[in-house]
Amino acid sequence: MFGTGSLGRSSISGVLGSSAGISDFTVGLAFNAPLNDLRREQPYVQATTNLQNAELQRETIRQGVELQIRNSATDIDIRWRQLEDARRARKLAIKAVEIEK
Repeated sequence: MFGTGSLGRSSISGVLGSSAGISDFTVGLAFNAPLNDLRREQPYVQATTNLQNAELQRETIRQGVELQIRNSATDIDIRWRQLEDARRARKLAIKAVEIEK
């Protein structure tokens, strides 16, 4: 560690503790810390993006499955009605044949 001090108009520099009679002195510390280093946050941002994409895919799949279920239920309902209509038509045809005899 290196320090500087001043006494009156003269300036004294040197290793701390080697100058006697200095009324005030300054000590400096230097460090290097990168500001706005996005490399540390990149894994978090990537994971958040992946999560959002997965949630969107899940919602798209859910909507697709829901649509398929609704379409299948509608198709079953239509076919059931067609079956009932065919049964009624058959009964009416049997009655018509009996009437003609």
